[in-house]
Amino acid sequence: MSKGELARRAGLTHPALSRLLSGTNGARLETVERLASAVGMRLALVPDDDFAADLLSGRILDFPSDDRSRA
Repeated sequence: MSKGELARRAGLTHPALSRLLSGTNGARLETVERLASAVGMRLALVPDDDFAADLLSGRILDFPSDDRSRA
């Protein structure tokens, strides 16, 4: 797929896509989602193994007793 076609499918101008690809400008999450969708993909946040283990063990949500009312 050409850069022009990618830009069209993502709803971007060709110059805007070129700036993103060159690293001149950072991309907003919405823009990255549109680019992913334009090539038939989607974004997903996936926890790393350490976070997943901490979450499953309950350590992530382990608040001191006086902070539970704020959670």
